[in-house]
Order: sequence, then C-alpha cells, then structure tokens
Amino acid sequence: MHRTSRLGRLAALALAALTACSDPVDVTDPIVVEFDLTLDQLSAWAIGSSDYLASQEAAVEFQAEKRALPDNLGGGPAFYHAGTNISDDLWMYFARQVQAFQPGATYRLGFQVHFATNQHSGCTVGTGPSVWIKAGASTEQPARLLSGDGSWRMNVDKGEQSQVGSAAVLLGDIRNGLPGCPSPPQYQANVAGDPTETIAVTADDSGAIWLFFGTESGFESRHEIYFTRFTVQATLQD
Repeated sequence: MHRTSRLGRLAALALAALTACSDPVDVTDPIVVEFDLTLDQLSAWAIGSSDYLASQEAAVEFQAEKRALPDNLGGGPAFYHAGTNISDDLWMYFARQVQAFQPGATYRLGFQVHFATNQHSGCTVGTGPSVWIKAGASTEQPARLLSGDGSWRMNVDKGEQSQVGSAAVLLGDIRNGLPGCPSPPQYQANVAGDPTETIAVTADDSGAIWLFFGTESGFESRHEIYFTRFTVQATLQD
C-alpha cells in the first residue's frame, strides 16, 4: 500500500470518516481511518461471536465491554472481549460501518491493531500462539448466521483458524512481545498488522464499507484481550 506524508489531510479524512456518516468523502488519495478505542463508544460498534454450536452459547461466556486496562498499563479505558473456546474454534469481533469512500469504487485495505494481553511471546504452546488477530472489510454488515448443523457461522469469509479469507487478513497472534513464559504472566501492549497486507473491497452505492477486527481461537481455553486502536489504510485499486 502506498504511503503518504500528507498527515494533516489524512487526519482530516479519518475524522470525517468517524464523525460525518452521511456525505461520502470523494478522494483519490490514500485514506486513513483511525479509531481511538480508548475514546470511542462501544455502542457505535456491532459486536458478536461465532464458530460454535448455538447450544454451547452459555458455556462460551462471551463478554464484550469497555473496560479499564490493567494497572501496569495505566488503567485507562479500552475495548475488551473474552470468551471460552470449547470446540477448537471461537471467533469474536467488533464491526463498524464507515462512509468515507467513493460510491462503487474498489479499494485495497490494510489494517493495524493495538492491543494488550498477558500472553508472553516466549510461550510457544497454548493460548498465546493459537489465538490470532484478524481484520477485514465487507460491503455487507458482518453478522453470524445459524447454519444447518446448528452452529453459528459468519456471513463474511474471514477464513478459519490461522487461514485468511477473502474478507479478512491475518495480523498476528495475541502474544505481547515480552520474553519468557512466566507464571504469573504480565500484561503488555503490542501492535499487530502490516498495512501492506491488503484485501480488496468495493464500497456500496452510498460510499460505505463495513470494517471489522477480532480474535480467532484454535485452542480450547479462555482468552481475553484489550484493544486500544484500530487503523485502516485504503487505496483505490487500479
């Protein structure tokens, strides 16, 4: 994805994307949309979980809320979600529609997520290396649907486990960069994603695209994660 030094204009575009949801911004330069999740309201987002039997809903114990960061990270607010993988698979996500694009135009989108966990990078088995952060985009709202076998499945192709889908890219796992694998572990902030790893998506007739991010677990355990920032870079596809 091409980078730009026009930071003032990009900041203005990001602000327009987050605050002006009626009139699309007609631009041909790269667009950066940045969500400060320490300030953003959770009510502006669609939230959900999937990839398990509907009958297992109670056992998954899915949580999503605005919660204070651990004390060693300052205790400020962040987006938080947690859930228990009881079937080798669990997807949890936040999604939001942004109207900042040219109607009907196709874009290449890259993503970056700032997060915090207590999963040390020195842990080579278990939850840390087996829970992945993904982000993506879709013209339609990401939502779970009940499949024929009684499982909740997503209506967008996010890919399964560590595999990517047509609507999502893999940003990395949830390990926090700290060495070793101590007990008890320590919470630490980290960043996942490479904006040059992109997917293509076409804006709808109003110039809107749904953006989403979340975690995909391939290990039967409970995990929790705090998110503080979600950044999307969009370039018109040639």
